[in-house]
Amino acid sequence: MSVPKKKTPKSKQQKRRSHHALKPVQVRIDEDGNPHLPHHVTKATGKYRGKQVLNDVEVRIKRAIRNKKTS
Repeated sequence: MSVPKKKTPKSKQQKRRSHHALKPVQVRIDEDGNPHLPHHVTKATGKYRGKQVLNDVEVRIKRAIRNKKTS
C-alpha cells in the first residue's frame, strides 16, 4: 500500500473539494406552464427559448419511448 511522502496542503484539499458546494439545479417553468431544466428542450411542447425545435410527431415518439422504458 502506498503512503504519501508529504502532507497535502489545506489549499490543495479545498480546491479538490470545491465542487462539493454546488447547488441543485432549479427547474424552470415555460410560458405553457410546463417544467423543464434550464438549457434543455421542453419535453411536453418541443420548444427551446420560445421557439419550436421539435415537431409534434417527434415529441409524441420520444414521449412514447420514454414511457416504455419507465414501465
